[in-house]
Amino acid sequence: MEREQKALLELLYKEMYAVLLSYACASLENEMLADEAVQDTFRIAWSKSAEFAACADPRAWLMLTMKNVIRNTRRELTELNQLYISFEPAHDESGQDIQNDLLTHEEYELLSRIVLQKYTISATAKELGISIESCRKKVRLIKQKLRKNRQSSQTTNSGGRTAKGKEAET
Repeated sequence: MEREQKALLELLYKEMYAVLLSYACASLENEMLADEAVQDTFRIAWSKSAEFAACADPRAWLMLTMKNVIRNTRRELTELNQLYISFEPAHDESGQDIQNDLLTHEEYELLSRIVLQKYTISATAKELGISIESCRKKVRLIKQKLRKNRQSSQTTNSGGRTAKGKEAET
């Protein structure tokens, strides 16, 4: 990154951080998620510094990027919520979750933190003592397991037919 690009990004960070955070808080209704969205926005600007510095209005570029990050965050949370709901672990008489063979205890706890307790990836990673990228990878793997389980249960529930009504291949 060139010195001018770095200086521009630092200036805009100081100038726009509060504005972007306020917008993200209003959109996501969660300050931790909003802060993470703002950080992601600036991370994207940093990684695309040549494109960012070349645009006519860097402030508008940041706002558009923020809107895309928020949309992606909402989509990710919606999918995780839907997958969690479709997983619905069983409970014993005392209300305790009965361990399911699909997810390990650690995977279930990680998913519960994000879905039920509304932790961010970075907060979850910090609490677990792992890197943010490692936490993201674990979430991706959990999502893959849950998607696969949901697809196979949809196939089973439709009497050997897929959700689109076609015969399942064996």
